[in-house]
Amino acid sequence: MTEPAPWRHEIAQSLADAFATNPAVDAAFLGGSTARGQDDRYSDIEIAVFWDRDPTRAERAQAIRAAGGELHLQYEPEGIYWEDGIFAGHDGAGTPQSGEFVEISHIRTTEIERTLGRLSTDPDSDDDVLNLLSGIADAVPLHGIDRVESWRALARSYPDELARAVVLRHGQIEFFWRWEMLVARGNHSGPLHAHFWNIQQHVLQTLLATNRRYPLGYKFLDTIFERCALAPDRLAERFESVSTLPPDGAARELQALVYVSYDLVERHVPGIDPALVQQWRTWFAYERPRWDRRPDRPM
Repeated sequence: MTEPAPWRHEIAQSLADAFATNPAVDAAFLGGSTARGQDDRYSDIEIAVFWDRDPTRAERAQAIRAAGGELHLQYEPEGIYWEDGIFAGHDGAGTPQSGEFVEISHIRTTEIERTLGRLSTDPDSDDDVLNLLSGIADAVPLHGIDRVESWRALARSYPDELARAVVLRHGQIEFFWRWEMLVARGNHSGPLHAHFWNIQQHVLQTLLATNRRYPLGYKFLDTIFERCALAPDRLAERFESVSTLPPDGAARELQALVYVSYDLVERHVPGIDPALVQQWRTWFAYERPRWDRRPDRPM
């Protein structure tokens, strides 16, 4: 990792200032790896802009041009976001689309305030919502500073109700037995690793919620491990070993990680029924019967 780059903050601030000239813009913040001080030469710049109404393509493009940005793509609205991809600056030859990539997410202010207002009563565990909350928790305010700081305080509270909602979404893991099927059929690489990785993602999401921490993507696994104080012993080492051990060894390690994660859920996430967690263990351990011939008692 390199030292955090101040110039990325400067680019973000110039874009936020350009958007702030529009009276419909309530706030803006810098998020992602740059906000966390983890940016390197592979990083982009992530900015969230909050509007009191739906932004138009034209006013989004106008602010980008005013800041000297080069518009690359304006995506169709998806979920709670309108997104723009732009380039800031150029290489020495002035080559088009050669500058630092900036991802701008546009969101209704009412959307974030509704989401934060429901955290302790009816929290939303949707991935887009969790990503937004994660961005706010780590945000560097650029415009509407007092408002962003108040959002940060609410997001960082991470109530038990949200932890429970996320665990209920990710805790149930089925079809673990398929790893043996994939090996038996000769799928030792891609499909098998994809199967294990899918389960690993459920484990990480469950552990993050148990620790009252938001997801931040899988590009920073070390940071995720650091955020999981409540975790199986040697989590990072064992988690990484799943991709290097022979299939049977990887399966045993992954199975142990799942069961310890369930134990932690029972102890540290209020409101999760122990009977439900036991049912998760049963489903996880289930193995479909194997038959090479017709069963002894046919239908």
